[in-house]
Amino acid sequence: MYIDRTVLDTARERMATVFDEFENIVVSISGGKDSTVLAHLALTEAHRRGRRIGLFFLDEEVVYDSTVDQVDYLMNLYPENTIRLWLQVEFHLTNAASLTEGQLICWEAGKHKLWMRPK
Repeated sequence: MYIDRTVLDTARERMATVFDEFENIVVSISGGKDSTVLAHLALTEAHRRGRRIGLFFLDEEVVYDSTVDQVDYLMNLYPENTIRLWLQVEFHLTNAASLTEGQLICWEAGKHKLWMRPK
């Protein structure tokens, strides 16, 4: 069945409904294309309404520089409407790149010299 409306118009309408229904809004972002689109829609609506929303990014340390750049771009797109929730905490990931170490400990305390990049 064909509907005479665009995906963008429908997404904006749904985002407006989220803002109508909820006082506190947090968008979890990865720096990828899907979360970038969602964050942009939410930030645009927050800006239009003069509201603040949270952008949450769990920094896994082993991410591309371009991902860090994209997250930084999103968090600074509308700074007056953004609550930055950029977490760099020690946690375990499955390590598929090693046969001897099954876990990668992101931001491991005491191993600053081995971090992929500074905090």
